[in-house]
Formats: sequence, structure tokens, C-alpha cells
Amino acid sequence: GLFTSFLVMFRPQYLQKARSVVMLYVMITLYPIMVSLFMEHSLLSVYIIPFAIGPMFIRVFMDSRTAFTTHVVCAVAVKYQFEFLLLQLIGGLVAIYSLSDLSGRAQLFKCALFVTLANFLVFFTLQLMQTGDIANFETSMYSHFVANGVLLLLAYPLMYVIERTF
Repeated sequence: GLFTSFLVMFRPQYLQKARSVVMLYVMITLYPIMVSLFMEHSLLSVYIIPFAIGPMFIRVFMDSRTAFTTHVVCAVAVKYQFEFLLLQLIGGLVAIYSLSDLSGRAQLFKCALFVTLANFLVFFTLQLMQTGDIANFETSMYSHFVANGVLLLLAYPLMYVIERTF
């Protein structure tokens, strides 16, 4: 409801285009469903899911403010721990700010690298706050962030599909 209110008040032009509305609501529902399926069936770590692809596409096809609002609604809709929420919010913000348009692979590579580095930094900071000792750090999570960054590189070939679909 809040997201629809945002669109009515600040982006009424998007509501006039059915494809834009469908794209936005698909992004909002797709990621929480994926996270819940990953958690329910213990497929892989939820940290591997490239959450930042959603705001990247919305940033490229629409605008930054809508991308941010969509990403916040999507991240808050996921019933998972605070650490996950914080990592995804910051990763999405980094993706939105580091991407002006998706015109080249080099820009996408930089964006994926920045998101991965932001995930490293946020997770390192959270672990430092929780444990207070570098010797007790969990290092396996960093491989999940690298996998997430690699999957973010799929945004370039997916862009054509998203553009044609929506």
C-alpha cells in the first residue's frame, strides 16, 4: 500500500503505463519469494541472491528515487535477519549511486565490484561490532558476496530481456 501511495503521489506517470507497473510489482514480489524459497528448501545461502539487480534495472529504466523506494519495500518485505536487511539496503544504494545508465559492460563491472566491496565492508563492520575480535571472524560469508557480485554481472544480458518484456 505504501509503495502504491508513493507511485500515486510522486510518480503518477508510471501508473499510466501498464508495463512499468508490472515491472515494479514483479520486482517487489520476486525477491521476497526467492528468499523464502531459498530459506525453506535450504538451497543456497540467501546472500548469493543478487538483490541489487532490481534497483539497477529500475534505475536504468526509470529513476533513482523509484529504484530506492522499490528496493526498500522489497528488502523490508523479506522476513530475515537484520544483518541481511542492512547488507541488501546498502548494496542496493551502492548499485543505484554507481550506475547512471547500463550502456557498457565496464560500468556494470564497476557497479558489481562496488556492491561486492560494500558487502565486504558492511559485513566486516558488523562482525567487528558483534565479536570485537578479528580472530573470531566468519570468513565463509565473503565467498557468498563474491558469488553475489558475479551474479550481478548477469544484469547486462538480462537487460535486453527486461527491456523487451516490460
